[in-house]
Amino acid sequence: MRFRCSTEKIVAALSVATRALSARTPMQILECIKLSAEDGRLSLTGSDGMVSIVTSVEADIEEEGAAVLPGRLLLDACRKMPEGDLRAQAKENFAVQFTSGSVRMTLSGQDYRQYPPLPEVDAQYSITLPQTVMKDMIGATMFAMADDDERAVLTGTLFEVEDKKVTVVALDGFRLALRHVVLDQDIPDMKAIIPGKALNEMVKVLEDDDEKSVTMNFGERQMIVESDDMRLYSTLIAGEFINYKKILPDEFKTRVRLSVSALKACVDRASLMARIGKNNLVKLEIDGNVIVMTSNSENGDVYEELDVHQEGDGLTIAFNVRYLSDILSVIKEEEVYFRFNSNVSPCVVCPMEGYDFTYLILPVRINS
Repeated sequence: MRFRCSTEKIVAALSVATRALSARTPMQILECIKLSAEDGRLSLTGSDGMVSIVTSVEADIEEEGAAVLPGRLLLDACRKMPEGDLRAQAKENFAVQFTSGSVRMTLSGQDYRQYPPLPEVDAQYSITLPQTVMKDMIGATMFAMADDDERAVLTGTLFEVEDKKVTVVALDGFRLALRHVVLDQDIPDMKAIIPGKALNEMVKVLEDDDEKSVTMNFGERQMIVESDDMRLYSTLIAGEFINYKKILPDEFKTRVRLSVSALKACVDRASLMARIGKNNLVKLEIDGNVIVMTSNSENGDVYEELDVHQEGDGLTIAFNVRYLSDILSVIKEEEVYFRFNSNVSPCVVCPMEGYDFTYLILPVRINS
């Protein structure tokens, strides 16, 4: 293997591929990046065995071949190289020598033939969306996934297509996050549960660009996400996702219209005390078109009034401040509805019009 490529391009590609690497892996070779030079391009593959990312850049390939090198060390080494062209040449015992200007650096590698092959995906469904849309849907829901749960399905996000509508749902038993988008393509109904790590990496590599698209190809157990010069492979989570439709209440006794930015500012101030208190709670007293928000700890308390538009009964309810803050941080609308039934039943947050998103949060029982 021998090639020449822009140092800047290699660093950018390595920055993406190394995101798939895991700090802890039973296979030492999965701490490495595989480099493949062929057909005028340099491909870089990183994997943890469950999620794999492949990026590629244009390169002057003088001799085709492959190499496997320590991933993070390779990235750091390339970052330290002078700007301009970087030359690479395979040496004995799977080592690779990199040269740029007067700098020469050699990295020891492993047998590239031992690197695990990428999964074969027999794609049954294919969905293409603008990168901005996909990134927003994932970023606005994945916070509600369970970090560690006996039910593996809750550590991922449901990706569902039904009647030409894509729905992304995450829940952890205390809150639920849901986003919709209508497709302009004919796709059979389908369901897949995407692991949290794959979603994390997708959010990082997708761009805020409506002109660029991303295609998701789903097989029975695997998926491939393709965008420009990047491919992400992931094993899907097996199992049946919770029937989220049964969780969402159909009727409400109280509806409150409020400013998202105003409520977020109130929650941010209340969290100063709530997060250092023993219960991490904020309490909302809703009555007469006013929300009174309070929080307290051993260090003090916070009291604030917020004008709202109220329909229905008043009530007093409490929430974990982090759960409430997470929801408010991803809503881009100026105003939303908060809907309630009682101080022990779920609160639902939804847009003023339409059904683009739905958030649900369970309250915390408090003494009246």
